[in-house]
Amino acid sequence: MDPRWRGSCLGRLTTDRVERYARENGCAVLVPDAHTTNGWARAFYERSGFRIVGHHFVKDLRNRA
Repeated sequence: MDPRWRGSCLGRLTTDRVERYARENGCAVLVPDAHTTNGWARAFYERSGFRIVGHHFVKDLRNRA
């Protein structure tokens, strides 16, 4: 999220709407993605009831090294 919008409740409103939509459509799990070193995002998601359950492994196929 653009830092200028932090604290505006836009993240909370968006997360609440996504969760409501997911529940209404039979989704069992939400998996947002934020780097664990992003303290702001981590705190936001933890306050919203999310928990860290693992790490992602990524391989950039554009680099052939």
